[in-house]
Amino acid sequence: MKDYLWNLDALYTGYDDPNFIKDFDLMKNLYEEIPTLLQNMESFDNKDVIIEGLKTLEIIKDYTYRLKMYAQLRLAVDSNEADNTKWANTTLNLASSLKTYENALLDKILEAPCLKEMIETDAFVHQYKFILLEQLNKKDHKLDSKQEEILSMVYPTSLKAFSDMYYALTGNATALYDGKELPLTQVKNMCHDNSSEVRKKAFLAEQEAYKSIATPLSFAISSIKQQQLKEARLRGYKDPLEKC
Repeated sequence: MKDYLWNLDALYTGYDDPNFIKDFDLMKNLYEEIPTLLQNMESFDNKDVIIEGLKTLEIIKDYTYRLKMYAQLRLAVDSNEADNTKWANTTLNLASSLKTYENALLDKILEAPCLKEMIETDAFVHQYKFILLEQLNKKDHKLDSKQEEILSMVYPTSLKAFSDMYYALTGNATALYDGKELPLTQVKNMCHDNSSEVRKKAFLAEQEAYKSIATPLSFAISSIKQQQLKEARLRGYKDPLEKC
């Protein structure tokens, strides 16, 4: 299985990569600093609240996504490697902890009276026009801060746990392709091959491979769907599709 790994050097070369360690420490330090920033924002001009809030949110989104994605991609291919599980959980927990502050920063931005004006007149803020207008439209579906915090806290052990279960099952499974036993992840990639014949064989091999893990896989997918449905209704949507 380890013969088929993602080339993730564009992100990091390993968990001991100085850049990985630096970025992770940056996020840990930011977690400690944001409460002070939020407190200081009380005395900021509305324009500064928007700009500083957006800059901080971009840093959080950029680094947490990079760290999480690196660990998750490695976990998806080799879920038996202890370091992959460790760092996937560690980066996810850090991102979940930061989510509470992300929501607080976003609330301050959306509450600024001059936001719509700045979206049109400020070049920096205008870059985020689509996201900001979308968030303004979804404002009525936001939960109170305590509810949002609870959802962020339980995410690693609920929706994400079932997602990890799915990747662990598919990451360890094999498929019989042209008489050869190959990792299911490799066969799934072959479903996008330029050759229609390869795509067809890969698709059939993939479907056959799922039979051996059908029951736990169905449980994981069903649980993911159920939580998405419950959260959507909690926010006042009819279903997850309406939420999207």
